[in-house]
Amino acid sequence: MWRPLTLEEEISFFLKEQPTQEPTCDSQAGDKYDPQRRFAGKLTIEIDDAIQLCESAISTSGGELRYVYQLGRLLDANKRRDEAFNLFQNAARAGYPMAYFTLGRMKVSGRGPADNDREATENLKMAFSLGVAVAGTKLADLMSEHGDKQEVWRLREQAARMGDPFANLALAKAAQTGKDGRTKDLHEAFKRYVEAEKLFSEAGDEDRAMEARAGRFNIAKILPDTTVADIWSALNVEQP
Repeated sequence: MWRPLTLEEEISFFLKEQPTQEPTCDSQAGDKYDPQRRFAGKLTIEIDDAIQLCESAISTSGGELRYVYQLGRLLDANKRRDEAFNLFQNAARAGYPMAYFTLGRMKVSGRGPADNDREATENLKMAFSLGVAVAGTKLADLMSEHGDKQEVWRLREQAARMGDPFANLALAKAAQTGKDGRTKDLHEAFKRYVEAEKLFSEAGDEDRAMEARAGRFNIAKILPDTTVADIWSALNVEQP
């Protein structure tokens, strides 16, 4: 029998933000692409104060890995890279999926102690296997320069199925242009742009949502109105 969701259930399913009057570690440092986030954080206080909030949260929670990861994000933003890297390593060793992703990303960019593509690839593969959808796109980007092109696109398609907005955006652009060995398909591009826009909006990434919105708007100007309406209907999404 159907019943309305409780507030706690809506929060756990990310349908509503956790109500809070005071800033918390989650509200200040939550990662919008972390599958285990409570909600996407936005720094609204001094970073040193946010660091203290996360340190306190770790202490009172008995070392909750989400707080350890989020403290690492704040330290990284505060240029305390070695401390951040150590926290990400500790969280990854304890099995926190997003920590693997961030370690891989840091190694790719040279922000970690070791700029090593092999180690970065291993970290990203682990994150992807643990359900971090955005790790698929980062892994595909890393492989794109010297890897199998078919494997690169397979990773992006898998990441898109897992709900990675970046993968949907990349697939949309490829379908729009027909580059990199992809078949030009404006119908597919339109659908991918719609999905990317939705996922970016849900994550609170409005700049990239606008990029996806612009892409599907440009395609909508090319396709017949009836075709666009049919695509919206097939997607079961309300046309804006």
